Amino acid sequence: MFQADDSKGIIEFNSDIIVNECFLYIDFGSKLPAMNSEEGKEEDVWSEWLDFDQSNITTAAIPDKSGVFKVHASMKILYIGSSMNLRQALVDALSDPCVGKARRFSYLVTEKAEHVKDQFLKEYRESHGGNLPACMDK
Repeated sequence: MFQADDSKGIIEFNSDIIVNECFLYIDFGSKLPAMNSEEGKEEDVWSEWLDFDQSNITTAAIPDKSGVFKVHASMKILYIGSSMNLRQALVDALSDPCVGKARRFSYLVTEKAEHVKDQFLKEYRESHGGNLPACMDK
């Protein structure tokens, strides 16, 4: 939980802060539902940010399950995708001329992948003047 007094009131928000090497990543997350099929209850657990490369995708135990993923470069989200097979979608994204420029990725396993992606894109557009991420704005 972060709190700051901006002289007009108190600003509060939840965030995950990840320090990796010389970079500081702040993930403000999303309150989007994801279905945990084992327990049948909702949760919203995104993976940590991982390096976007072939070895990380194939060796980081990325599941071949339905889910949503986001990739970024220079702290800017380039693409938000969903797939019935996260691992294959991420491998395929490496060869995309725009998405392949990404440096990090995060994913969320959910059976409601399309719904979660649509909600996440809606939130993204609301906070970015109606714009889509760079690699989706075609």
